[in-house]
Amino acid sequence: MPRYAAIDIGSNSIRMEAAEVTPGQPARILASDREVTRLGESVFRTGSVSKEAIDASCA
Repeated sequence: MPRYAAIDIGSNSIRMEAAEVTPGQPARILASDREVTRLGESVFRTGSVSKEAIDASCA
């Protein structure tokens, strides 16, 4: 059975979901996670992503 994962990097959090897919059946979620990173917090003030936000997201 094929397995797929998706990562969504947003301005406030990073999300990940992994699933096993069987044709004709609903996907079976194997893992799901969300981490608040506030990656875009400085963008609204300065117009760019801060080094601190990038480092926190990478960690």
